[in-house]
Amino acid sequence: MSNQSNREQLPLLRAIDGGAPTSSTPVGRLVLVEEGTQLATAMPWLPRPRGDEHRMLVYTTLAALEAAGLEVVLDHLQVRRVVDLRVAPAFGALAMRRAGFDAALAEHGVHYLHLRALANPYVADSWHAENYRQRLRRYYAEHPRALRLLRHSLDDGPVLILAAERSAIEFELLVRALRRVEDGFEAHTLPARRPAQRFGR
Repeated sequence: MSNQSNREQLPLLRAIDGGAPTSSTPVGRLVLVEEGTQLATAMPWLPRPRGDEHRMLVYTTLAALEAAGLEVVLDHLQVRRVVDLRVAPAFGALAMRRAGFDAALAEHGVHYLHLRALANPYVADSWHAENYRQRLRRYYAEHPRALRLLRHSLDDGPVLILAAERSAIEFELLVRALRRVEDGFEAHTLPARRPAQRFGR
């Protein structure tokens, strides 16, 4: 799989809580949803959380946040925490820049955490899908404390994960690693505006 396919073949998918992953359902039970609705006005493939303690992880990038509208996302998902999994966080992709980002989070009562221990150091190697998968799987296995911290943060309510780039492999392996710590949460992606595609292995 090429770097382009790894980044771009991430579907609009919903991983519903319940059941151990199988070979045919890489991250729980998956339901593909195709939507032509503008992200800036509605996100029908993402459920509204059921109360403050709804355990939900939403994986995204700055580009997808800008396309959807940061405050729309924070409000719709009732986000409690943003966890940044980029090696070197930068906010130049957002028109509002870092000050506006921080202000929006503060206005919505959202906490920000740069979880450096789980930041993906292999983004540049994602062109070689199998090598990338193996290295990232080992990396997560070497950071159990950070995985527990991230998993337990879901107990406080929805968590928005900021990734460096759209990667089906990173999303799959991160969710698998968190489910090994403790299951009982939903996992979703917030992509830019585009049709759903199949989840490639």
